[in-house]
Amino acid sequence: MEKGPVFGGSGPLGWFREWVTAHPKVDPNTTELILYHNTFIPPFVNYSIVPSTHASATSYKPSCPICILYRPMVGIASAKMMHDFGVSRAYTVILDLPISLNPLHLLKNRRVIDYNPKGRSRFGVFPHYRTQDIQWFETNPCCIFHTANTWQTAETKSVSMLCYRLTSAVLIYAAGSVTAPTYDIPPALQEEEQCYLYCYEFELFYAKSMGATLNQWTMSATPFGFPILRHTVSMSAAKYIHGCSVGGTSFGVALGGAVQINALVNTDVETLTAKDKRSSPTPIKGCVDERDMDAILASGDRQDPIKIFKLPVGHCTQEPRFVPRRGGTSEDDGWLVTYVFDESTQLSVDGEPKENAYSEL
Repeated sequence: MEKGPVFGGSGPLGWFREWVTAHPKVDPNTTELILYHNTFIPPFVNYSIVPSTHASATSYKPSCPICILYRPMVGIASAKMMHDFGVSRAYTVILDLPISLNPLHLLKNRRVIDYNPKGRSRFGVFPHYRTQDIQWFETNPCCIFHTANTWQTAETKSVSMLCYRLTSAVLIYAAGSVTAPTYDIPPALQEEEQCYLYCYEFELFYAKSMGATLNQWTMSATPFGFPILRHTVSMSAAKYIHGCSVGGTSFGVALGGAVQINALVNTDVETLTAKDKRSSPTPIKGCVDERDMDAILASGDRQDPIKIFKLPVGHCTQEPRFVPRRGGTSEDDGWLVTYVFDESTQLSVDGEPKENAYSEL
């Protein structure tokens, strides 16, 4: 085996170099592996690109086929909880959100995980191989744990990113059975508790005389989480994003364990984006499709850009995966595969899973 740079390191702090994001990205064209590493010691975030070793895997070639390991990211001032990031065919988006993850906080009698609702959400956008060209965009505080897709538009010199956006950190505290702290939030930063499919559009300008512009809006008022798409169209302007939803509550509460996920969603983001361009929703708090789940289920329109499959009462599901049909003729020609749990047969009389309880695929 050829020797070269590897993940990991030596010395008492070497194990920090093994930490990576929960969601590394593989470019479907070049098969490069793109990822970042974040810890609670400076520089807090490092960045890596690993080229594919399988020369026959693709006919596409990366623009700069070199290996980058642990390149420090400039501009991040403290340890943060970073679970995911955005990657298009040419750009990377780092999420510097106002939620910290720092065990050293215990020495100051502070929470290891802490959310600052008065802080700023920062997004660093840069070409894959040129971290020094990073441009920062700032906006209202939020939490983002999963991105859906990221792509660039040559005509407008912009990078767009779809994600599911939470307006508070209730999810984190609920998942740990901890009461969420109360905050005195300024009126300008107050938003309703939500977890929706959301779009950020970063307009890039490299001339010093021009400033970078951020546009943002909610795609749909139906609760949405765990976004996925067909892998072959990721990092490009995909038409469909699939995910999960819940009825009658916020996604943050549902993920915290109080309510089960009971619906699957297929969203035509191409159609909703075109509608957004025509209607121009209010920045930050505006929404393209303001219907709730009940209204969408009652639609009956086969051309509806949002389609929801709601499970029978007493059934719950989880994050799906998209499996394309071999020889399929369209982007969404395939199956959503997930596990389903039937509470009517799998729970005991006291509401706990039976010893031999199971989920079905």
